[in-house]
Amino acid sequence: MTFPAPTGETLYHLLLGDSEFLEKAKESIKGKSPDRYQATGKKGSPVNDRLIADVLFKEENTAVRRKIIGPITKEDFLGEMQKVANKALSRIEDLGEILIYKSFPETYFHPVGAPALVKSGKLTNVDKEVILNRVRETGVVMLHKDTRFLSTALLVGLSHSLKRSTYVKAGDYTESTVSYTLLTFSYFLAKASTVPDADWFFYWKVFGSLMGLPLSVLPADLDTAKNLMKETRKDCYPAAKLTPDQTNLLESFFRAFDEEDGSNEAMEKYISNYSKEGNPEPKFTELCSKRMAQYMFDTGRVGKNKKDSKK
Repeated sequence: MTFPAPTGETLYHLLLGDSEFLEKAKESIKGKSPDRYQATGKKGSPVNDRLIADVLFKEENTAVRRKIIGPITKEDFLGEMQKVANKALSRIEDLGEILIYKSFPETYFHPVGAPALVKSGKLTNVDKEVILNRVRETGVVMLHKDTRFLSTALLVGLSHSLKRSTYVKAGDYTESTVSYTLLTFSYFLAKASTVPDADWFFYWKVFGSLMGLPLSVLPADLDTAKNLMKETRKDCYPAAKLTPDQTNLLESFFRAFDEEDGSNEAMEKYISNYSKEGNPEPKFTELCSKRMAQYMFDTGRVGKNKKDSKK
């Protein structure tokens, strides 16, 4: 099934239902990533947050819009989005680290999402710098000070659905993969953002709806996000064996962080040190998910004794 669906009650569909706006949006996605996202909102840009809000708050869109964001005024809506974005930017170092070392590789454990990532051609079987640039580019798009919230969310969705990239054509860009990817951002970054739950998940609900996701897969609070993540993981590693695509992605991820001196930046982020009390087990940081920790054990990157562990 094509994602996003041709019709639906999302902010994405409200915007694309406006023919004049649709033409401007198509013009905006012609640039290269991440430049096209950072250009939004700037003077002369064909798509910006104010224009998006103007379309969403047209009278004919009232019923659907209120189902998604409630009875909020246009100015309060824009103000709320900017407030959360500013708060997130004040924590950009911590959030960027979580996004790169936890959220991004966590998507590799999704059995349906992995083929899409492999087909992007930027995360496997390429030079390590290409992989690092792609991973860090995600952080730039999501958290850069020049990125505009509404425009970025919409253009991320449009870049896939209208440009019809390789993995979109193959059917690997689905509601399941997109909602899971977005959940790794909203859920893992929630506490570190220091933004109140209601505000934080409202922000991501809007982001997801602008990408074409229905409300049913967009959590409104941390508890709901936690349960949704738990439910999604039932079919993920280590409950299920890794596919060749997943293994390829994970191995490529670690190779990209290999240093000339034999150390590995990702490993150093995942393991703080070994217990001073003589316990041979490594101390994992919060950046290392249970799935990543298990993968490190299973592949011998972390052994029972310090001398058995790879850097």
